[in-house]
Amino acid sequence: MAPLNFDLRGYVFKSGIDVLRSAYTTAALALVTNIDRIEAAKAEYLASGVWEGERDEDGYIIWDREQLFEIDLDMARQGLADLRKSFALAAYHFWERSARQWTGDDRGRHDDLVLGAKAKGIEAHPHLSAVRDLANTLKHNSPKYGPALRASWPDVVRSTNAGVSFDGWYGAVVLEEVHVDQLFAAVAASGPRTQASGAD
Repeated sequence: MAPLNFDLRGYVFKSGIDVLRSAYTTAALALVTNIDRIEAAKAEYLASGVWEGERDEDGYIIWDREQLFEIDLDMARQGLADLRKSFALAAYHFWERSARQWTGDDRGRHDDLVLGAKAKGIEAHPHLSAVRDLANTLKHNSPKYGPALRASWPDVVRSTNAGVSFDGWYGAVVLEEVHVDQLFAAVAASGPRTQASGAD
């Protein structure tokens, strides 16, 4: 009988990543659809030429329908930005929890887990350390981790005054869809394969 070529750890890991990715895609699509709906409603309002709003007794505008659309758009866009950050944290922490199981090391830090997994034949993707820097920056919002992220993944750090801005390093991080793709790919490539040959 031929030896079994199936690694249950790889199946569990891939399944977990697939669930996270599917959850992100579903939630992001809902937010993008809402942003599109608000933008269309705003464009229709502006094209109508009809003004909606309220003025005070001196004739100054208190609120304008266009302002309300802008507020709604800002909130929806911020929701999408926060969703991306939340799933970045979730994906990295899923790898970290999984690596603790593979290695039996429930206290090791990132580098310890990478080395421990390598000893078990599980290679980390080269970009995983940048994903770790991203997760630490988002989680701790401190000057200890932000500069490491700026060095390892400069594309996701947009602010030059992260240390003094209202929301610090958390606010300095801007994740686009391509960055979400990259971080999921790095995490997915940092676990065991379902098949020992590497074909899942």
